[in-house]
Amino acid sequence: MAKKVAFVKKEDCVGCEVCVDVCETKALVMKDDLAWSDPAKCDGEEKCGKCSPECPVECIIYLDESDPKLKK
Repeated sequence: MAKKVAFVKKEDCVGCEVCVDVCETKALVMKDDLAWSDPAKCDGEEKCGKCSPECPVECIIYLDESDPKLKK
């Protein structure tokens, strides 16, 4: 089973930085006033999973690490 990693839906992100603050691996960063995820740094939903439940607008989902959306 492939690892599920954080993906930020840019159209929903409000730039509050809550996810950045809770991300222990620094996989989430701010860029252009929006959160961005680095799948290579993400521990994944099963191992960590702290960012998504903390997001007040629910814009963080977990995708299979091979999902093409993560390459954008």
